[in-house]
Amino acid sequence: MKCLDGISDVKVYNLTANKAVPEWLNGKKKKSKQKRNDEDLLQDFEMPDVSSCIGLSPDGRYLMVCGTYKPVVKCYELSELSVKFERGMDAEVITFEILSDDFSKVAFLQDYRYIEIHGQGGRMHRCRIPRFGRDLAIHYPSADLYIAASGHEIYRLNLFQGRFLNSLDAETMGVNKLLFNKHHGLLLCGTDDGLLKCWDPRTRAKVGVLDCGKHMMEHAANSFEEELKSRKDLRITALECNGHFTLAVGNQTGQILMYDLRCNSPYLVRDHYMRAPINALHFHYSGNVFSMSPKVLKIWDKNTGEAVTSIEGEAPFNDMAVVPETGLAFLAAEDKRMKAYFVPSLGPAPSWCGHLDAMTEEMEEDEGASVANQFDDYTFVTMDDLVELGLTDLIGSGMLRAVMHGYYISTTMYNKAKQLSGPVKPQKVVEQKLKETIAQQNTMKLRESKKDLLEEAGTEEMKELLDERMALYFKSNKFKKITKSLKRSEPKNERKSEAYKRRQAEIAKEEEEFHQTKVRDAEAEPVESDADSVIDGAVSDDTSDEADSEDEQQREEQRRKLFRNRKGGGRRTR
Repeated sequence: MKCLDGISDVKVYNLTANKAVPEWLNGKKKKSKQKRNDEDLLQDFEMPDVSSCIGLSPDGRYLMVCGTYKPVVKCYELSELSVKFERGMDAEVITFEILSDDFSKVAFLQDYRYIEIHGQGGRMHRCRIPRFGRDLAIHYPSADLYIAASGHEIYRLNLFQGRFLNSLDAETMGVNKLLFNKHHGLLLCGTDDGLLKCWDPRTRAKVGVLDCGKHMMEHAANSFEEELKSRKDLRITALECNGHFTLAVGNQTGQILMYDLRCNSPYLVRDHYMRAPINALHFHYSGNVFSMSPKVLKIWDKNTGEAVTSIEGEAPFNDMAVVPETGLAFLAAEDKRMKAYFVPSLGPAPSWCGHLDAMTEEMEEDEGASVANQFDDYTFVTMDDLVELGLTDLIGSGMLRAVMHGYYISTTMYNKAKQLSGPVKPQKVVEQKLKETIAQQNTMKLRESKKDLLEEAGTEEMKELLDERMALYFKSNKFKKITKSLKRSEPKNERKSEAYKRRQAEIAKEEEEFHQTKVRDAEAEPVESDADSVIDGAVSDDTSDEADSEDEQQREEQRRKLFRNRKGGGRRTR
């Protein structure tokens, strides 16, 4: 897990990041430290070579990912944070559509013009279409699977009858994207020539056409950008709906056009300025839009277009799946490992990984973390820090790496040296004892309050106030057994409370003696500015300068023993 530098002070956490390893390490050490640890969000969250498409099941319990070289599909059960199953495929998967609420029914659009229907046990049916497929969409009321291809036809496969029906003629060079609006049921088709066509699946008739290519050229002319050179620049590559009328259209040149279906022109145009196609769009419940191109994932407001944050990856992005009503997003990329990013400001963590909220809060509260500590296993220290820790003898050895105005040292070694250099202060010991006694006292009070509540609930007055169902519970034999066991345990609790009171009196007596000695010394000697020196003088008032020097010599010998074998940056030579 790694925190990225987002714009506008928005925290973005990369949940699949490898350890940050410095470049000056040797080859073997670098490989050993770069090995993935057991902090992955999902078990075995990787593909043989590349992940091409990713999607969530409608019930939100399963995540399905397809990869290539070799073609394979993996299904992850999110509640278990592990792989549900893995299947090998005969051809690469272009896209897929989950037909049921869970993982049990899936339709895969494969290369070489194949369509496969999979059940819970594996492949159930395989068929072929006349042209190379590009996208899938399912119409649940009629169980028709619509298939977009490189030709002018939109194929219809009825899953109930098990046969192809009459195709829809889109009158275009090719159809790239298909999308059904869940509210009014219209089929939206994005074409190669920049036209958005709407069909009514009940009558199989065209109900409207929107010329997005014209609006793209107008935006390019008004923003003083390069002119669109060919019709391929007008290609629609992504579609997404929000409600009945709001529609987002992504094109080949990295522009997102926001439409209200009741108007002929876009009310907002958002540009990535990268000349890369928009691969995926998503409307977030917080009122923002996720727009993904191969180089960057941008998050911005759907009404004003104002940027919230952006995420850049080491490898190009292929597809995206955002967990509903959360700030978690999964991305398929040109890499073995899929990507997972968490933005706490956009939403909480899902219920199946609620520990993410606590982890991010701990990272935000870590005040010692700085830009200088950019490596996981190494800590940045200055010359003053080395003098304070007594590690100046290591300068010039392989245990310190000089960088600009300081050094990098192993984190484990730094922690050991810090423990040895910092003597135990009596004030900290007293504070720790007070915390322990307060915690123990609170637990005792909770136990006593629980016992009192059970005894009060067993009385007749409380039975009358309670509901009939609860009164039946208190009349049962189970409740009588609980009260009997509590009465039996009363002597033990009394003995514990007496021992606790004696221990508390001893601690109070020790505190009073400690404060009295502190006041006597303060009256006898002038008050020092440092509080630690006052405490040290109160505890060790009879010790002489010789004893202090002996303690310093002992600490120095401990430091030498710790770093004797490792001094010089290597093993001893025989």
